[in-house]
Amino acid sequence: AFGVRMEFTRGDMLKVCPKFVTSLAVFSPKQTTTINKDSVLQAARQAYARKYDEETTETADFGSYEVKGNKVEFEVFNPEDRAYDKVTVTVGADGNATSASVEFIGK
Repeated sequence: AFGVRMEFTRGDMLKVCPKFVTSLAVFSPKQTTTINKDSVLQAARQAYARKYDEETTETADFGSYEVKGNKVEFEVFNPEDRAYDKVTVTVGADGNATSASVEFIGK
């Protein structure tokens, strides 16, 4: 998570940076959100089903994902069309999914 004891050449970020970024002064590693993977996967599948259909969603492979800040990006393979889509799920402060979108990547 961002800000958790990252060592820089001039010391600990949480000691050096709060002088310049005031919001870091109140940061605690315990505040870091744990992502609810079930909620995120459910939101990704629902968004995919809205774009395609339930049968396509059932055969799609949601195995590959990457966490980027407060977003989780799935690279989804659709075997029926032999195509790839990117499903982006936004995660709220409580760790649950708040929204999801599907973008066609290519074949």
